[in-house]
Amino acid sequence: NAEHTFLPRASWQLTFRSTGCSPAARGSRRLPQALYSQDAVVAQQTYELRPGVTNPGLWYPERPPKSERDRIRRIVLERDHNACQFCGHVARKYMNVHHLNESGENNPDNLITCCVACHAVLHVGRNLTLGVVEVWESKLSQVEIVRATREGVKSGKTLQAIKKTLKLKKGLYPPGSIEYANTIVASMGKSPRASLEEPLSAVFINLKRWQIEQAT
Repeated sequence: NAEHTFLPRASWQLTFRSTGCSPAARGSRRLPQALYSQDAVVAQQTYELRPGVTNPGLWYPERPPKSERDRIRRIVLERDHNACQFCGHVARKYMNVHHLNESGENNPDNLITCCVACHAVLHVGRNLTLGVVEVWESKLSQVEIVRATREGVKSGKTLQAIKKTLKLKKGLYPPGSIEYANTIVASMGKSPRASLEEPLSAVFINLKRWQIEQAT
């Protein structure tokens, strides 16, 4: 879950002097259990998906050896039936695990299954830096953008063609600006995680692994 550096360390020190917390500063919010069908696979969207940033003070926590990480990952994927707990996508390849409370605690109770696309949204600062996403205003929810993009990729459309169908509007900064992430950091105080406010959402411009193959 570690994010790459996108603010100089000197700037981090300034941001933590900020008092209070943005209304967007919150952890993953659990949603009511609601079933939906996707490609004949029934899954649950369990957590709200918003573009966010982990507090820089929590980046790069100590991690267990790879063999232990792999063991824990298998436990989490099996428990969640290989279903992303944000968008509901079910697949056996490339699924990630995501820390719930951003504490770095690597026990299964603090980890959930997450697809590559939703994980890119959750770490929007890193993925703005890498050119994987842009930030736009959209009437669609973030999870609707993920699902619509995956369906578009499945039908053979390019990410640029899909982007044109999303009825997007420019926000305060240019779509690829890292200032979206810096603004979150500047307002998050000591909160472990904070998110962009709606209607801002992450839109995909360069992501390869859409996990089109469904788990059976």
